[in-house]
Amino acid sequence: MKKLFVFLILLFISCSVSKDEAISLDIGDKIPNSAIDKNMYYITTSSQAEEVYSYEENNITFDVMTDRKGYITFLKPTDNSFQTPCGIKVGDSLVKVQKISQKKLKKMPGWGYFISLSHGWFARFEDNKYIKTEGRLSVNTKVVFLFKSKYHGSWYD
Repeated sequence: MKKLFVFLILLFISCSVSKDEAISLDIGDKIPNSAIDKNMYYITTSSQAEEVYSYEENNITFDVMTDRKGYITFLKPTDNSFQTPCGIKVGDSLVKVQKISQKKLKKMPGWGYFISLSHGWFARFEDNKYIKTEGRLSVNTKVVFLFKSKYHGSWYD
């Protein structure tokens, strides 16, 4: 019983670390000089596209989007093996993510469905690889990518 209690305490502490070990960058930070401009734009909301940079840290590559002043507004790991601090990864089911996050699925029309996770991360869902925001997602829907965003947190107010 004592071992179980210690295990649960360690699990709780591991899911409440304030900074992700995989990346030191966060929303609002200045883009580092080592980031490489990909000469493309990414749609970060249903009405916004931002310049994309590639940034590698701890052998994980991230797409990093910035505002016009060079401050980070959106982070997206490009490596599907990346996991959030509490273990969510690309390919996890909607049911699993909802159980772990205890949050409701949100919809941004024209952009997609997402769920807020801990430590500022979000999980994005799609059915059939299309941006679908009509109707309901199936329970078999999987995480298609993970991200941090300056914009999506306000959808929870």
